Amino acid sequence: MKRFDPLVKKANQRLSGTRLSIANLISSTPGLSETELAQWLNLSKQTVHYHVREMESTGMVKVNREGGSARCFPGQKMTGDDEGPDVMDKATVPNEEEFKPT
Repeated sequence: MKRFDPLVKKANQRLSGTRLSIANLISSTPGLSETELAQWLNLSKQTVHYHVREMESTGMVKVNREGGSARCFPGQKMTGDDEGPDVMDKATVPNEEEFKPT
């Protein structure tokens, strides 16, 4: 077993902190709204909105907007549909008990 995995390092560089938490939650529970993400992660809606927009611009997240609602889904870069490595292969999916909405 390798002690240093370059794929994990690359994934953590692309998705660190808040964005990694958002990516993990979207990957494990596709279709959450930004409000639901904020509740699960105990963050402000504005913070989640900012990070989701940034992740959407890079292809990590796909946001389906209909009427007044917007649902977040894994993007091409998160699902591995592009030519790069699948970031979520090495990411840790949050335990549901850790992220209960408040």
